[in-house]
Amino acid sequence: MSSAIHRPHQFIDRFVNQIEGEGPLRILDVGCGLGQTALRLASLGHQVMGISNDEADIETAQVNARRSGLHTCMFEVMDARDIRSNFDQGFFRAVIISDMLHLMSKDDSLDVIKSAKSLTAPKGYNAIWGYLVDPEKSTSSRNSERMFRPGELHTIYTVDPQWQIIDETEDEFASISHMGNEHVSSHTG
Repeated sequence: MSSAIHRPHQFIDRFVNQIEGEGPLRILDVGCGLGQTALRLASLGHQVMGISNDEADIETAQVNARRSGLHTCMFEVMDARDIRSNFDQGFFRAVIISDMLHLMSKDDSLDVIKSAKSLTAPKGYNAIWGYLVDPEKSTSSRNSERMFRPGELHTIYTVDPQWQIIDETEDEFASISHMGNEHVSSHTG
């Protein structure tokens, strides 16, 4: 399991290095956006299903997959909260959750992580990228309520004996206060 909180390309580089040499894996990319991560993984020979609830993003990702000639990469409009009902338990060797948990309630985020764990085959991978909040520094109650605190993702996996953390980085989010609102950014100046 990799919990990395910094620029997405660095997170994916670390994940790719971790799975290097394991042969083609079946991977679910939750919150795939325009499909850059899914397409990169497919170009390395993996079978990838990217999902997002944004229809325009999925249409763009599908066009990009066709243009790239990557037939092992598929995209579908799907809410992350519905993944458990759409796939069999243990169906994927890896599940990536990227840059989307802060957009839903903490309960929904925890359910998505639980679903990801159940959809992952034994000895598989969960890779999570998103934002952390330090409640002592945050000025936004919404961010404090939705985002994970340092150590929370670690605890979710260490209390389950079936999981072993093999790579973990937790960095605080970068934020900007503007007109009384706290804006979270993945770019750290």
